[in-house]
Amino acid sequence: MSNLHPEAIEISKSKNKGISLTYKPITDDDVQEICKCKSLVNVGLEGTDITDKALEYLATLPKLGLLWLGETKITGEGFIHFENHPKLDCIGIEKTKVDDNTLKIITKIPKLTTLRIDGTKITFEGLLAVADNKKLKPVSHTQFSAEQMEIFKQTQRNLAKKKTSTTLSETEIERAKNHLLAFFKAMAEWEQFANLNFNKGHEDEITSKVKQLYQKYATQKHHNNDRYHWSTTKGGSYGQHQIVDIEIISKNRIYIHTNADIFQDRFLMIKQKDNSWQIDDCQRKRGNWEKQSL
Repeated sequence: MSNLHPEAIEISKSKNKGISLTYKPITDDDVQEICKCKSLVNVGLEGTDITDKALEYLATLPKLGLLWLGETKITGEGFIHFENHPKLDCIGIEKTKVDDNTLKIITKIPKLTTLRIDGTKITFEGLLAVADNKKLKPVSHTQFSAEQMEIFKQTQRNLAKKKTSTTLSETEIERAKNHLLAFFKAMAEWEQFANLNFNKGHEDEITSKVKQLYQKYATQKHHNNDRYHWSTTKGGSYGQHQIVDIEIISKNRIYIHTNADIFQDRFLMIKQKDNSWQIDDCQRKRGNWEKQSL
């Protein structure tokens, strides 16, 4: 007990939810002591003296969701102890010895989404080898180029697509894409109007205009939508969205995928009886695809 770091002992007796021991002389034995505190959710151990043995102890924390291990001696082999962990979804392994083989172990963690990988021994081929994990969101600013990360995302989307023999003409696809882009432009114009006229007695007109917008670009279920929020940035809510992929579901349904900075969205487009395309749904990738308001 006397060889343990004083902060490790103090934490073990607490009910803390988050700790940061960055660049402190924390060892595997200290982590074993720390893990007596079962309430921990966010654990920062960057630059400490821990090895993969510490991962065995950390895996006993039932609520652990965020784990920061950059600049430590881990190889990643200890993540085998997280194969049934119920919560862990965000890991930082920057500047560690994690390689392509141990990456495969890490990506088997059930809830994992965000993985920060700069400065590791992971190769681009190794990253592509785990693209079948549709929830994985690797974060790299220096390890791989922006172009390589786009290739990974596209590979991930391709592997996640449902098999279908249905095809659509380029003309149909372009019609659907143009309709979505027109919606983005119309929303930006409405947001600009709302910004200029809010609190000036034009609230009814703001509401009327956005309902007309949904009636023109979206399916029936959105026709009475109101919007109580809007972007104040140039280009509006969808100004940064770039179409990156098309996913055909049937002859009357397609997903149009967009990227906007760190966000990945997809818009469900449904062909109507008059052959027009309308927006039916928006989803954002947060590990799994989750509903996002239009």
